[in-house]
Amino acid sequence: MFNAVRAIDKTARGEMGRMAQEVLMHVDARTAPSLDPVEWRAVAIALQDADRAAWLAPEGNSLRSRLGHLYTRLTGTTPVPPLADPRLDTLRRFVHATRRTRAMAEPLVPAMMAQGFNRAQVEAIALLST
Repeated sequence: MFNAVRAIDKTARGEMGRMAQEVLMHVDARTAPSLDPVEWRAVAIALQDADRAAWLAPEGNSLRSRLGHLYTRLTGTTPVPPLADPRLDTLRRFVHATRRTRAMAEPLVPAMMAQGFNRAQVEAIALLST
């Protein structure tokens, strides 16, 4: 089991490294965004969560949302709880919202900036997440 977890972790890191390189190709070298390994891991997890729940609608009264709520009740799945670190949780919410809408989650940009991310980082994460 431990080897399987290490293999999954290594694969996720490899994919994130390739994605990060693609993002950095579009960013000016003087303002190249940098994230620490824990932040990159939060991005990877948020992307996986967003892809897994892509068909579920967010809040609302649309048919898609109601079907999502019905699915949740039938299967017993629960929403992802917030992360303990507010910075990582903000990052996760931003990535998830950006991935879900395929556009930068503008309403969450001020929260990202308040958590210490600069504009280049936010734009790079949004580019990666779309």
